[in-house]
Amino acid sequence: PKDQNASDKVELTSNKEMLLEKLASAEEALISSEKKFKFLFDYSSDEIFLADLNGRFIEVNKRACESLGYTREEMLLMKFADIKTPKYRHQVIPNIQKIIEFGKLTYETEHLTKTGALVLIEMKSRLINFNNQAAITSVSRNIAERKAMEHKMLSMMIETEEKERKRFAA
Repeated sequence: PKDQNASDKVELTSNKEMLLEKLASAEEALISSEKKFKFLFDYSSDEIFLADLNGRFIEVNKRACESLGYTREEMLLMKFADIKTPKYRHQVIPNIQKIIEFGKLTYETEHLTKTGALVLIEMKSRLINFNNQAAITSVSRNIAERKAMEHKMLSMMIETEEKERKRFAA
């Protein structure tokens, strides 16, 4: 019995050490995974916003702060409505309702930078579970160049069509 008791203690100590090693390894893997996610989040070429269901920002990436001209701390005191132009501000609540209803939404909107500059944006928003709470993640992309190209192509098509009408009318 005395030898058995000592053997049990050695086995318990060994199991405890093995569990502590596994726990340490799992913690290292979690920290590494969090660092990778943070890097991808912060260095995305698109703006990324995480907001609650009232449109208040929970988290924003570096690109969002840089393109809008606000610090992260300033952004975390704001809501989506605060960065919208008057033309689009009234659509924030209906868009949030659509995201909640359908789980996702892609739409065009306009953001205002801290200096008042207007930025044409395409937003892709999705309803997610964040820390056991419903939240909205939105990725936005500046579409000013695309819109300018679309306008130029449309103008060229109209111009070509007018030339063709004149040619056939003659």
